[in-house]
Parts: sequence; structure tokens; C-alpha cells
Amino acid sequence: MRKALVVFSGGPDSTAAVLWGLENQFSPELLTFKFRSGEQDGELAAARGVTNMLKLAQTNADWTSGMAVFPHKMYPLMHAGTAQDHANDKTGSLLPFGAGLVLTFATSFALSKGINEVIWGATKDDGYGNLDYSQQFSDDLAALISKTVGCGVKIHAPFAEKHKFELMDCYGERESLFAATWSCKMGQSDQCGKCKSCLARRYSALFAKIKDSTKYSTEALPALFTEAELSDPKMLGIEKLAKSFGSDPWPTRPHA
Repeated sequence: MRKALVVFSGGPDSTAAVLWGLENQFSPELLTFKFRSGEQDGELAAARGVTNMLKLAQTNADWTSGMAVFPHKMYPLMHAGTAQDHANDKTGSLLPFGAGLVLTFATSFALSKGINEVIWGATKDDGYGNLDYSQQFSDDLAALISKTVGCGVKIHAPFAEKHKFELMDCYGERESLFAATWSCKMGQSDQCGKCKSCLARRYSALFAKIKDSTKYSTEALPALFTEAELSDPKMLGIEKLAKSFGSDPWPTRPHA
């Protein structure tokens, strides 16, 4: 089996990326980033729990000092661990070139361990308006790194052309594993059930007809979609799916 490093947050997408690696004959090792102290506790606890369930090796990279130089509301690759006072803020949540920053570090770390393949859970919904969540971006970055280090590097984004609800199929017989993952933007013991990330999680499971036994502080699920849309989510179209399920892109700024 080929070794691969998985960028792993403990969320449904990154856990699905681990499962994809296992199903494609990789021997995965997991790399988890700590970006914030306190606010990310729920996500990090979920990452440890999922790692133990899958019986895989995990390394934690503490980036709290490095992230402190950026504005507090900015997070690379993150939905969870957001400060409560801006948990529902729709602007500026993604660090510019955040995916490139994380993937470059992850690939460098992988190479130091003799691993030349990296896997991450970018989705089509996150990729709408965010070029760095595409397989093309991963390929271009891998080509640059390969040219620099003199050996072949691959960065896999197996869900870059899939909506979040489509990758949920991997949880069909693993509902307990899905329930152990974390999506909530709040840093509390239970997932709130009502922030954008929780709603994306809950509706993805509903679209995919996956039993969701996750414990939410708010059990009621608002009716955001019609019965017809629930039965065929693709009728929503790419833009609406991205607005409902994707990460908020960094707002366009005027050129200097």
C-alpha cells in the first residue's frame, strides 16, 4: 500500500478523504492543524475521536502563534473554531491563499517522512469562487513542489467535483463515524445545530439519506428547501448549493 498524508480536521469532508484513501489502497497518516486556542476544542476533540475509531496515526501541528499575526476572524480551511461574536459573519472567514499555505506545509511535512502523496477534502461547493479548492490548483501546486524537490509529488482532492451531499455516501454504513465528526463553527461541547456549517452538515446527511445521530444543542431543523429540492438537490443548481454548503470566500478587494 502507498503511504499518503491526509489533511485532517475531524470534519465530515476530511474524514471522507481518509475513507477515500483507505478504499483506494493508501496507508494514510493524518495531519491536524490547531489554529486557535479554546475556540477549536470541539473540533480537535472530534479529530482525536475519529482517529481512534479508525486506528490511524495522527500528528498535530500547533499553528496558534503563526495565526495570531492574522486578523482574528480569518481561518485557513476552517469552519469550526470561530469566535462566537462573529460565528455568523459572512465575510472574510477564509484566509487568502489559505489552502495553499496549508497544503504547502502538509506536503513539506509529508516529504520529511518519505511520503509524496497528500489527500484533502476540498468539495465542489467550497470550490465555487475559490480556485484553490480545485483539483487543478492541487495539481499545479504539486507540479511546482515536484520541480523544486526533484521527485514526483501528488496532491489529491477526490471530492473537488462533488457536492458535499454526494461524498456522504461513504457514511452509509458508518453513521456512528459521521456522528463523531465535527462541523460546528462554535467552540462548545455540543454542536449548535443552527450555524451555517451545522445546517450544511445536517442537510447533506438529509439529502444523502444518512441517519444523523449527532447531538445538537438545537434539535429543530429549519425548512430551507422544498420537498422537491430535498428529493433532488441537484435541481438547486451549482450556485445555490455553493451558497448553502460552501465556505464563504474572501471578499474581492480593489486593485491597488
